[in-house]
Amino acid sequence: MVQGSVHCSSGRAIEGVWIVDQSTTYSGWAVLHTVPHDPSSGRFRREVYGRQFALHVGCGGDGLQWATKLRSPFLAVDSVNVVCYDRPSDRYYETCVATPTTTPTSGSR
Repeated sequence: MVQGSVHCSSGRAIEGVWIVDQSTTYSGWAVLHTVPHDPSSGRFRREVYGRQFALHVGCGGDGLQWATKLRSPFLAVDSVNVVCYDRPSDRYYETCVATPTTTPTSGSR
């Protein structure tokens, strides 16, 4: 299981979080709960089976067509805080920066 927080820097709503499982067979949508008064922030979770995963996050738009699609690097942790920089003025524009909140996993999850 991987879980964590996610935030779109522009303040646009998080429209979806897709988890790319290293095994690729098990990639899919994360369960996403946005903050009621701040739809640019939320919590996500999903079962993963590979040793690593990456996040694809949609900021703005709608559930079918995201205004900005951002990606994190592959990670090997159980819990992570992610900030997705979706403003052109952002230093890390079009990137999600992840800060692990647990130590790297060892072996299978």
